[in-house]
Amino acid sequence: MADRRKQTQRKFIAGLALAVVAAAIATMAGNNKADKAPTGPTPALSENAAMADCQAATRQSAKFPSSVSFGTFGGAAQTRNDATVVVRLDFEAKNGFGNLLPQRAICVYPPSAARSVSIEDR
Repeated sequence: MADRRKQTQRKFIAGLALAVVAAAIATMAGNNKADKAPTGPTPALSENAAMADCQAATRQSAKFPSSVSFGTFGGAAQTRNDATVVVRLDFEAKNGFGNLLPQRAICVYPPSAARSVSIEDR
């Protein structure tokens, strides 16, 4: 009976020591991440803000702004390594004859220049 108690105590102490070592390693790993500042240029806009701005710019450039309808899953934003944010939006808009045409807007937001908006057929 005494041997079992000693074995249980040894297992408990070994588990406790393992937990302490794991906590120490996790703390050191967390400190290394906090010390590093992000390097490189920072984007002018967040991806969400760029997406909203691209939608507004697309509506403004349409012949009939009230006819512009953006797809639910037809949009994507990506931040490149040089901090340029590129937004792609699929939408439909009416032309001068009243026909709905599928189109795509591509908005580019460089970190230190004005945005560019291009609209193309899908």
